Amino acid sequence: MNGALAFVDTSDCTIMNIAEHYTASDVEWDPTGRYVVTSTIKKDLKKYSKIFEQKDRLSQSKASKELVERRRTMMEEYKQYREQAQKLYFEQKDARLELRGGVDTDELDSNIDDWEEETIEFFVTEEIIYLEEFVLPGISNCSLQKYTTPNILS
Repeated sequence: MNGALAFVDTSDCTIMNIAEHYTASDVEWDPTGRYVVTSTIKKDLKKYSKIFEQKDRLSQSKASKELVERRRTMMEEYKQYREQAQKLYFEQKDARLELRGGVDTDELDSNIDDWEEETIEFFVTEEIIYLEEFVLPGISNCSLQKYTTPNILS
């Protein structure tokens, strides 16, 4: 085998796809035509593994370079958008102050004098309610209890 695999549509004798597996020593296929499996004997794999590893590294580095470049362009576009948005924000500050009656609400801490602080406490009690007593064979004086668990909301 030279590793070339041709997939042919037998209804009209057209080649659908051509693939390569240089080290293929065995080919198994599913009669439904959905699956093809090629395998390699391990002793042959050692000869060609360095070549395949180099090809894999090249393709991965190419893909990673493309990914890095795409991310870099996206970051540059975002930085440009952010600069434009900040510029517009600062240009509109006077209009915002005028609409809000001179009160600067851009900062959270701008009107500390207007703040009111409230502390709310909830007192919770725990109570046990006995529902009924009953006797089980071998166990004396059992009872069902209803427990209320404390709800802490503060």
